[in-house]
Formats: sequence, C-alpha cells, structure tokens
Amino acid sequence: MNKILILILITTMQAFAADMDTVIVLQSMDSRGKTVSSDVVFVKNGFLIVNREKLSATEVITQSENITKIATFKESETANNCDSGMFKHTLKKGKLLKIEKGCLSSERYKSLSDDFRALKKDRITE
Repeated sequence: MNKILILILITTMQAFAADMDTVIVLQSMDSRGKTVSSDVVFVKNGFLIVNREKLSATEVITQSENITKIATFKESETANNCDSGMFKHTLKKGKLLKIEKGCLSSERYKSLSDDFRALKKDRITE
C-alpha cells in the first residue's frame, strides 16, 4: 500500500513538473510586517528543491508526509490582531494561487514550520 502511495506521489510530482513549476512559500513576518524568515519549496522538472537544496528521489520518498502537509491549505485565520506577528503560506502553480494567513503563535504555523524544517537534505542518503 505504501509503495502505491509513493508511486502516486512521484507521478503527481512529475505531472506538476511537466506542466509548470510549483512554488510553496512560508513567510514569517513580525508585528510590524517585516519579513523575519522565509522557506521555499520549488518543484521543477521532477525535482524538489527546498531552500536552494535539491532533494534526491530517496529523500522525497522518505519525506513525502511532510510534503503532503505543506501542500495542504486550510481556512485562513483572522490575522489582523497578531501581537506575535503573522505568517503567509502560499502555493503558486501556473494560474493557481492559494494563500493562507494566520498568527505566528498559532498551532497551524508551528506545524507548517516543523514540516518545512523537516524537508532538508539528508546527509545519510546522499
């Protein structure tokens, strides 16, 4: 069952890449609106690039759960009164644009931030 899921994920990523590039960004801003940090996932030509590091096929397979989570969007929270700052989660694929906003103190931001941090080059599988 897991092999089928992995095959579907790889096929989907190749289909994304064949048609157009996909970019997913998590941008953190302080209470004044100044960007504090930014994480970027870029899918191009069947490759996954996370914060300027190209992931191998093995890394994509082992980290597929995190990829699925960052590609999932939820209803935006009310981000107008965020004392701690706010985040903006964006997906851009061709004409498709999805945006989610919320507070940095929210569980959603913590979850997204952890998933982006988990997507990194695995020095063991190189």
